[in-house]
Amino acid sequence: MRLWQTVALSVALAAPISVHAGALDGFYGGAALGYADASASGTSGDGEIFGVFGGYNYTWGATVVGGELSYDTTNIDLSGGGSFDEMLRLKGRVGTEIGDGLLYGTLGYVRGYSTGFGDDDGWLYGFGYDYNLSDTTFIGAEYLRQEFDSFGSSGLDFDVDTYSLRVGFRF
Repeated sequence: MRLWQTVALSVALAAPISVHAGALDGFYGGAALGYADASASGTSGDGEIFGVFGGYNYTWGATVVGGELSYDTTNIDLSGGGSFDEMLRLKGRVGTEIGDGLLYGTLGYVRGYSTGFGDDDGWLYGFGYDYNLSDTTFIGAEYLRQEFDSFGSSGLDFDVDTYSLRVGFRF
């Protein structure tokens, strides 16, 4: 092997794997595990959340836009009685590639389900970062704030903050 070939091979083997923005395009899905804190006048609670998510990303120049549908089951017993049980979310996402991942902001719709207070619609906003382990696999962290005005039959304004760790796959 010639010297230039040896140097080229050494550089190629030593170079870190970088995921280009085009690898972020397409469908993805995964699972999430986290913590939620729910509060309203006279009641509050916190607990674990477990969920699944799926979505689609489209790269447009340096910007990544997409949508995501997620479902979480929760384990939140509320101090005033009852419990906060589930959330279904439809989110729009806009972000940019930073390092080997996607930093994004999100805004969307949430449907909350509870025992003792009924069910209701609300809105959400938040941010997250998905770190690419490869072109097809990522891990991430996400914060979301869900706000419900006059939740179900309770008349209470509920706020639910969620903090999730995510693992996903692109296909």
